[in-house]
Amino acid sequence: MSTHPYLASQLAREHHRQMLAAASQRQPRPRQGHQASRTADAAAKIIRRLATLIAKPDDIRPGPARSQ
Repeated sequence: MSTHPYLASQLAREHHRQMLAAASQRQPRPRQGHQASRTADAAAKIIRRLATLIAKPDDIRPGPARSQ
């Protein structure tokens, strides 16, 4: 089965126009929640690093060398 090239391009243009019309009708997503989750992830990462450093105080404070 073959389709005339003009008809195929006409159908493609119509489909593209419909997709653009549908996209213009949609409401943009609120970005506030995305930013809040990124901030929470960054805070959790900092807290984990601090907890690791606090658990090993000899590694971050200057002082006498540790003997093994």
